[in-house]
Amino acid sequence: MRIERVTFAEASEAMYEEMLAHWNEVPFGPFDMTLALNNEAYVIAEKEGHALFYLAYDEDKPVAYLSVFASEMIQHKGVMQAVTDAFYVAPDYRKGGVFGKLLEFVEQDVKSFGIRFLTLGVNPMYKGNTAQFLEHVGYCKTEISYTKEL
Repeated sequence: MRIERVTFAEASEAMYEEMLAHWNEVPFGPFDMTLALNNEAYVIAEKEGHALFYLAYDEDKPVAYLSVFASEMIQHKGVMQAVTDAFYVAPDYRKGGVFGKLLEFVEQDVKSFGIRFLTLGVNPMYKGNTAQFLEHVGYCKTEISYTKEL
């Protein structure tokens, strides 16, 4: 298993089909939306140091990704945070420790940027054990979000 930080272009090229599969598996609520990446916004955020992208490989095959957006916390001046944009592990690699290894790599990498908090959003429509795993490795529930289409 190899894990590395990559560019947005590398991540989206390597995992675009998986992003589509992920979107179909775990949609954003009951809303009628399609996956349409705002490539320009990702590139700008990456250029300004606010977006980081990670891939896990089995040999040369990408099998998982995780992307985060980093910023100073608005209500806590001087405290840096990173929040997941998305993460995904290919079905054949779930329960094999890939996500844990990827997450550990990301934690160490973002910490090297001075980021104090890492927040992972877990979609309640996903039926896996992600929330339980995160609690097992030291994460705590800090918010529950609700979305309404206006």
